[in-house]
Amino acid sequence: MGIKPRPKNCFVETHKAELQIKQLCDGLTEDYFLDETENHNKTLITVTNTSETYCEMELIVNEKSYPRIPSGRSFAVQQEDVRSVSIRCHERPPITVTVTTSPTVTVTQTKPITVTQTEFPTVTVTQPPVTVTQTEFPTVTITQTQEAILEQVADYCTGTLTIQKTFCICCDE
Repeated sequence: MGIKPRPKNCFVETHKAELQIKQLCDGLTEDYFLDETENHNKTLITVTNTSETYCEMELIVNEKSYPRIPSGRSFAVQQEDVRSVSIRCHERPPITVTVTTSPTVTVTQTKPITVTQTEFPTVTVTQPPVTVTQTEFPTVTITQTQEAILEQVADYCTGTLTIQKTFCICCDE
């Protein structure tokens, strides 16, 4: 006759957290959920990006990154033994703009001349001097093109994060 194991009283519990996300799109990570219990769990995590400006959310679960979530989209993942959930927001990559000087510079000269143009409409950049050598024509028109990277103000990333954690608890009778 074998020894019977003691019966256990086990039950399943589900906890749910619905969190609002609002953080700068600055590439920094913010923690939204930390589990400091020892319970084995299965967790369903849903992220919805409701940002009105360009901002991609990156979901990080237990230090594992998932694909970026663009504005207007949702992403869900189920994972075992979730210990932490974080969000990292990414802003739009820098925009490169090509600006043509206006008005163009007209130079009438019979000797070599250096022309430096530093004023642009709405974007100010400093560019290297342009050297024009006049030998054949009495008038030269110079039109320059300059690339500038526009500085952006960081936008806010907004959305919702739902974490539904299911686990089993067993108690001795």
